[in-house]
Amino acid sequence: MKFRITFFLSFILLFPLSLSLFSQQVIIKGKILDVNTHRAVPHANIYVKGTKVGTISDFAGKFNLTIPKAHSKMVLLFQHINYDIKEIAINEIKKYLQPRVIPLPGVEVEAVGEHLEIKKDLPQMISVVKAKEFELRGFVDAGDLLRTDHSVQVDEDLSGK
Repeated sequence: MKFRITFFLSFILLFPLSLSLFSQQVIIKGKILDVNTHRAVPHANIYVKGTKVGTISDFAGKFNLTIPKAHSKMVLLFQHINYDIKEIAINEIKKYLQPRVIPLPGVEVEAVGEHLEIKKDLPQMISVVKAKEFELRGFVDAGDLLRTDHSVQVDEDLSGK
């Protein structure tokens, strides 16, 4: 009987200790950076391989992952849509991700332009003012251009008959 009570008491006294040993957790903190630019990689998935334990990096590339002590000898997976998947042991914290190059098909742009041949069609001598030059000189409209250009003569006493 004495043995039973001692065993029962020792079981009750050691049970909370065993629960605290199993409930210990490991906190992994780190920052995910691009290997080329050394800039932060936001929204990368970080999780323990083979489990559902994971987190996501913030805008600064930082992450906090709390895992049970039982998983402390496992492998972390770092995954982002723009980067190759990286697997590392949990005891390493800072890793750089290699960008994945996705070849895309080329885009061809073809343009057919017709040059206006105004000068060849008219028997008189003309000058062409390009739109950029028109804006640079500060003309408000075409009438303003005609009033300031000395090679153009405007007769305003037209009767309309």
